[in-house]
Amino acid sequence: MALAMLTTVMCSTLNMFSKEPLSITDTLAYQCVSIVFVVLCMLFYIYTRKHYGCDWIGETRTDKQIMYDYNIVFKSEAKKITLKMIPLWGLCCLQ
Repeated sequence: MALAMLTTVMCSTLNMFSKEPLSITDTLAYQCVSIVFVVLCMLFYIYTRKHYGCDWIGETRTDKQIMYDYNIVFKSEAKKITLKMIPLWGLCCLQ
């Protein structure tokens, strides 16, 4: 959400200092993409709160859950994770 607000502020600032209007906030495409972005942010927040918001201190966990978390953290290969991130890096470089 902060990114969407920052974009709006930047567009307003550019609009103040330009001779011709540079505002993209009036276009339908910008408004639709902004709505989709905010909805996706809200869904991601709900997902993370639902799946990772449990209380590990107050509730008991089985050994199977503990070993699953341990294996993800300590036995995952950084090289595989890095290779999975290459398409994302490509998208970031294009912008």
